[in-house]
Amino acid sequence: MVREFFKRRYIVLEVVTKHRLENLSILNRDLQRIIEDAVQKCHGVVGLGQVINRLKVKYLDSQTKTCIIRVPRRAAKLVLDSLHYVKRVGSLDGNFCVLTVSGTLRGCQKWLRTYHFESLPKLIEEVMKDGKTDVSNAVSHVKLSAEISDSKLTELEIARNF
Repeated sequence: MVREFFKRRYIVLEVVTKHRLENLSILNRDLQRIIEDAVQKCHGVVGLGQVINRLKVKYLDSQTKTCIIRVPRRAAKLVLDSLHYVKRVGSLDGNFCVLTVSGTLRGCQKWLRTYHFESLPKLIEEVMKDGKTDVSNAVSHVKLSAEISDSKLTELEIARNF
């Protein structure tokens, strides 16, 4: 039997900005602090008390602007509601877009991998519109990472953030 204290939800977020090709220059702890401030602004000290010790950024990719956060299951709704109050992430004006919510980290990894492969053609079109012609390096990097192993690559990337 798993106790309520240990049950968690993993939320996959994307930072949406005006300029999609800009990198996100922020650390895990800064992103965690931004989310905690949003929860306090929306739900006060009581809401912050429910998430402050158990909220953790598990994965953050500054190039694709996606992240995975872990929250307690009972406070997942509070965090999801509070994310709408974020208007600035790091040095960029932007907000969060919730991509999916899962009960396991592995489920988020699988979903994020398929999301990146589906959004790759759109990203290549945007790069070509901006006049950048060196797309072959990005595409070869994606092909190489897909050939290594679907699960091993994401486990290695997430293991670096622990």
